Amino acid sequence: MLLIYPSQVFASNLENDAARELLNQAELVASIVNPDEQDKEVIKLQKMLENYDVDISESYWTPEENEALTRGYGQWHDLGKGYKVRVDRPHGSNDTKPHVHVKKGNKDVTENVDGSNSHGTNMTRGGVPKDIQKKVKGLNDYKKAQKDLKSMNAARSKIKARKLNMKKTADIVIAIGIFIAVVGFAIFAASAIASWGAFFLVFI
Repeated sequence: MLLIYPSQVFASNLENDAARELLNQAELVASIVNPDEQDKEVIKLQKMLENYDVDISESYWTPEENEALTRGYGQWHDLGKGYKVRVDRPHGSNDTKPHVHVKKGNKDVTENVDGSNSHGTNMTRGGVPKDIQKKVKGLNDYKKAQKDLKSMNAARSKIKARKLNMKKTADIVIAIGIFIAVVGFAIFAASAIASWGAFFLVFI
């Protein structure tokens, strides 16, 4: 089983042979008129996707200037003044972008890494001081998440171009293949069709 973690810039530029093969198969299936899950090419794509899984307990690791601040997705950084921050990858249909949690005491403020609101708020609205915001945006974790978001936007464009029906299993499988090939990580297990479908309905 090949586990795909956010640490692997696995396919953002499709230099990886496995990523190219996966994308090619997804696009082959997308070229079939009205494919269904019994189609041999859909089955082949599903079997390819079975080689990819997601382990949410794993984090990618990025070196900061201070080795004590080496963390990753899902890992906390101490920013001083009682503030700490965690960078999270997308969770599902309610969180379709990488985002940060900035916490002080019981107060938890969120913001997507493109500066848009997450959970209806952002760092400025949540009262996070400008100097702390600057520290957050200077973290390598934050910058890596921005690159991941750029790859996600590229995947979105490819998926939208195919005019897929996200209520149809075969089309969801195509979208999963494109997403994993282009972005380089899985949000859900490849077999979790319903979860992926709900995600794509919002993401696309």
